[in-house]
Amino acid sequence: MLVQVEGISHRGEGVARINGKAVFIPYAIPGEQVQVEIERDHKRFARGRLVGLGSASPDRVEPICPAYYDCGGCAYQHLSYSKELELKRRVVGDNLRRLGGIETEVQPVIGMPDPWRYRNKVVWHTGKINGRMDLGFYREASHNLVPLHGCTLIHKDMELIQKSLADNLSALEVEPGVDFTLRRSSRTGHMSLIYSGNCNKQALISWALSLPGKVSIHIKQANGIETFHGDTYLEEQLCGIVFRLSPLAFLQVNHQQTEKLYQLILQYGSLKGNEQVLDAFCGVGTITLSLAGHASQVTGVELYPGAIEDAKHNAVINNIHNVDFYAGPCESIIAKLNQQFDVVVLDPPRAGCQKKTIQAIVKTGAKRIIYVSCNPSTLARDLKVFTSMGYVITTVQPVDMFPQTHHVECVVLMSRVEK
Repeated sequence: MLVQVEGISHRGEGVARINGKAVFIPYAIPGEQVQVEIERDHKRFARGRLVGLGSASPDRVEPICPAYYDCGGCAYQHLSYSKELELKRRVVGDNLRRLGGIETEVQPVIGMPDPWRYRNKVVWHTGKINGRMDLGFYREASHNLVPLHGCTLIHKDMELIQKSLADNLSALEVEPGVDFTLRRSSRTGHMSLIYSGNCNKQALISWALSLPGKVSIHIKQANGIETFHGDTYLEEQLCGIVFRLSPLAFLQVNHQQTEKLYQLILQYGSLKGNEQVLDAFCGVGTITLSLAGHASQVTGVELYPGAIEDAKHNAVINNIHNVDFYAGPCESIIAKLNQQFDVVVLDPPRAGCQKKTIQAIVKTGAKRIIYVSCNPSTLARDLKVFTSMGYVITTVQPVDMFPQTHHVECVVLMSRVEK
């Protein structure tokens, strides 16, 4: 049937309405008329498959990746980058209104001059295709392997590793179900390969030595991670600060946009040099240490002890002394600190914050709170709580940390309402 696409979902799908019911249509663009077949009809919504175009959007383009419609890792390669940024801004505003009851201006999304080859991390899966071992990605919402030996989102050095690894799976005695994670340092070009499952360690070392770049090898096991070839860490640099990252440490996947993000955080903090700053969900201390030179004291809190060990080490190698790091749940540590802070920065995981974490942050009396989020829906939910507890939203600034995908990062500045 022919339908008019009116909206966009948080997953980058076009949204039409049939008899008042929302129909989600992958690869359809708002403004288009499309032929659609209903694949799944639920009580409150339906999912459709795009089978033809009645009228195509002027923003529709040919995807660069030949596996785009099969892989499912990207959501926006079928439209122009300027339109992608426009739709992501729309998604953020829709989530704030619908889930948070928040009416506020959303700034235009900060994009990239070249929105390709930006990822510094990738995960590959292995399995048998027609009786032969192969390497690739899982189709969306499944464990069905899409065999791919290239990806337009990762650095070309990483793509070379992908192709070489795929060609040597048999020689490396890789068994089905082995997962490989590759990370690359933007500073040095060195790479770190982490795998879980069974393969031939010695063959893997010999393969790594044959590569043109420097690649360390680590195995992830139930009791932790073991490095058996190369360095135990990667070295990265952000905003002039050097960071050593253990193999499982979290780091944003887009180096260029991360630096823009951190510049925004510094700008919104309006630090004069005498402030007490709290960095909740601090990870390995990237934000903590980038703010330390502009504040009196910065306190970082993170659940994972390994990340805190990395953060403390990073403070030492950068000769930064006005920081403290604590390992444990943010809501518990912040409450135990029982300290007043001038500025709070929080960058929680996709699930957002627990309400008691928000309550603990509010009790610090911070005049400014800077919330960094990669999930507009949980962001909207949490902002609703903050605004109910005496804060007003000053700025909502999306940053395109993940071009071509449906994900979008946001930096939100909140100010305390003076009684």
